[in-house]
Amino acid sequence: NDGQLPNNTIGISVDDADKSFLTTAWPKFKEKNLPVTLFVNTSTIVGNNKNYLNWDQIRQLKSEGVAIGAHSHTHNHLTELSDTQFIDEIELSNKIFLKELGVIPSLFAYPYGETNEKMMSLLKDYKFKVAFGQHSGVINETSNLYYLPRFSLNEKYGDIDRVKFISQSKGMGVYDFIPSDPHIIENPPYIGFSLLDSHLAPKIDCFVFDKKGQVENEIFKFNERIEIRLMRKLHKGRSRLNCTAKDNLDNWRWFGYQFYL
Repeated sequence: NDGQLPNNTIGISVDDADKSFLTTAWPKFKEKNLPVTLFVNTSTIVGNNKNYLNWDQIRQLKSEGVAIGAHSHTHNHLTELSDTQFIDEIELSNKIFLKELGVIPSLFAYPYGETNEKMMSLLKDYKFKVAFGQHSGVINETSNLYYLPRFSLNEKYGDIDRVKFISQSKGMGVYDFIPSDPHIIENPPYIGFSLLDSHLAPKIDCFVFDKKGQVENEIFKFNERIEIRLMRKLHKGRSRLNCTAKDNLDNWRWFGYQFYL
């Protein structure tokens, strides 16, 4: 919805239109009157996969208050597509949504959280209001609206202590982040960013993980500027950066980013 959100707002989203969302998850959200967004990749629904929702069920969910977001058509690794192929993904998905729901979603979630600067620009051109990745972090005034973070909650990272911790965390206020494109070419990448609150700099810790595990790094702190140098190249695929610090009010501040190589 348009308008100002209060501080400490929590948004809940679910990727993929698995049938269990209708039978298990939505009744619990509905009982507690919790709003939720379901990101749907349209090819799965068109294919009548018995493990996923059909359009009648999605229309039912929408009528009951579930927000429907776009998740591409094929759920492909979008950064491996050409610009033309990505545009085809958007236009076909939009066409199907318009036919089946009478409206084109304004929210987008990248499959696997993978994107690049060109795709972000194209989504803006196609009038999407925001787009989400799959990297941890708290949305704040410096967040990139077309690469917003989300905390994962699943079998591995879904215990109640983690839920409480992330729900109480605050954004870090990061700007002038490099590399600006999550789809990196240089490996290892030079990572750097500035902080709105320079008092966080002495307390900040940053961790980088790829498929091989933790990547050792060295952090350089220059007032509000943070520079991170990795001790080895990143493994091909997805890598994640997580930076945390405690502020003067004892709040945890969190910034995350995902790279794709």
